Amino acid sequence: MNLTFSLPWDHKEWNVVDGGLLPAVVGVMRFCWIWPWMLLLQGFLAPSLSAPLMYPWMVIVLPILSFTFARWSMPTLAERRDYRRTNQIRQQIATFGFAAILFLVWLRFQRPEFWLVDPRWLLAAGYDLIYWDAIPIEVPGTFLFLLLGVFLWLRGALDGHGQYRHDEIWRAFLSGGAALALFAWIVPPVPAIGQSEAAANPFMSAGGQLSNSIWLIILFAASGLAGMGIANLGKSGGWRRRARVARLRPNRGWMAGIGLTIFVMLGVALLMASIIQPEDAAILWKALGLIWQGVSQVLIWIITVIAYPIFLILEYLMRLFRSLFGDRSQETERAEIAQPPAPEPMPELPERAVEGMPEPFRWIALIVVAAGVFIIFMLVLRQLRSNPEEESDEIRESVLTASLLQSQLADLWARLRSRFGPPPEEPDPYLSLEGEVDTRRLIRLIYQRLLEAAQMHNVPRLQSETPSRFGGRLAGKPRFDEGLVQTITDAYGEARYGDEPPSEQTAAEADKAWRAMVSDLTPDQPHKES
Repeated sequence: MNLTFSLPWDHKEWNVVDGGLLPAVVGVMRFCWIWPWMLLLQGFLAPSLSAPLMYPWMVIVLPILSFTFARWSMPTLAERRDYRRTNQIRQQIATFGFAAILFLVWLRFQRPEFWLVDPRWLLAAGYDLIYWDAIPIEVPGTFLFLLLGVFLWLRGALDGHGQYRHDEIWRAFLSGGAALALFAWIVPPVPAIGQSEAAANPFMSAGGQLSNSIWLIILFAASGLAGMGIANLGKSGGWRRRARVARLRPNRGWMAGIGLTIFVMLGVALLMASIIQPEDAAILWKALGLIWQGVSQVLIWIITVIAYPIFLILEYLMRLFRSLFGDRSQETERAEIAQPPAPEPMPELPERAVEGMPEPFRWIALIVVAAGVFIIFMLVLRQLRSNPEEESDEIRESVLTASLLQSQLADLWARLRSRFGPPPEEPDPYLSLEGEVDTRRLIRLIYQRLLEAAQMHNVPRLQSETPSRFGGRLAGKPRFDEGLVQTITDAYGEARYGDEPPSEQTAAEADKAWRAMVSDLTPDQPHKES
């Protein structure tokens, strides 16, 4: 298998925010709700494990590693069109995921007894998986560890298909909050009056793993707010793009604003929690339970009213079918005939000893299950294929059509629903440059900046103008040299509408022309950056 991946920070689109900060924030946020559920399932299925099933740093690092491997090692758009290359990427991600999960299994269960280079730890882990009858009432901890590891790795790989934007972080925040709320409903953090801690929380109180569960909630809220705030910086202008390379530069004002907002919101939440006593919360919970009981009773009545006539119709239909396909007099005669005497009970068969499954069959079953999991990896990673390119102009245009009316109606509904969620994002006036070949990305970026410069000099491009017609009109304006404009326009036409990517020479000529044009436009913009 040929590994052609480079380091993440050597990727041309890599930056500290998308490649490090946002994955870490989302990983911490997901850890906050996965951790209590993991301990709860461990208490049910594997109570003999004294330590947690998976260490906290493993829960955080494994999806981050998977995201980094899938996001920053993916091929370019031209390579994605190659079916073999795409399959090779999926195989590499699945293989690397298996290796990472097995390494964590050794680190968690087999490190005290075997070295990593000693292959006997694989046999020991295999024996833990195939001999469940050693402890009949428990599930092996290795099996639960593998299930959780596969889930975390696939979650990170699927996140690596795109980027962490505001909507993705908001959905992760909502799902995590719902999981924490459900856990708090199942296992209350505070025992009732007169109830011991062991009776209130029989699965966690002995180990004391959730004695400080309030800090998980605070950490979850802080990481979720930080993630959504950082994702909003790109829209609000707090992160600025440098020339030619899509790297982000932090703004201290925005960072201080985000930190202050998170601190104030958490402080208000803690203040309200200190004011509201547990008795008041119990009364509120009881009131919500009464409301839910009333709503459920009304729903049961509605279902009964709807289902009753349906069952009446079914009863009459069954009687009709009986009259058509059977003689009712024969049914009456059968009812009058005495029932036959009950048969004598059969003698009980002697108990036979059930032999256990031979060991070779157990190993074969384990290999089949591992192959099935690898195939599931490959099927899930089919999400990594790219969407086909859409033919559209460099500037978004709107025509009065049915699709425009539908989009406006969708925006109206989104504004009405904004009280329950984030407002819809404003569309970028330019198409995204992600996934393009290097020369096309550079030329399209230069042309977008040319459009911005023309807009600043009151020479905007009209929607009905083609690039060549706009270039001819722009060349007649002051400070826009005709030869430079023509060079950039020709390069853009080749990059935007050509079948093959433009050459390095064409991109270099367009870059040189843009730099020369910037030197002519600079005197008119002495106070642009403020």
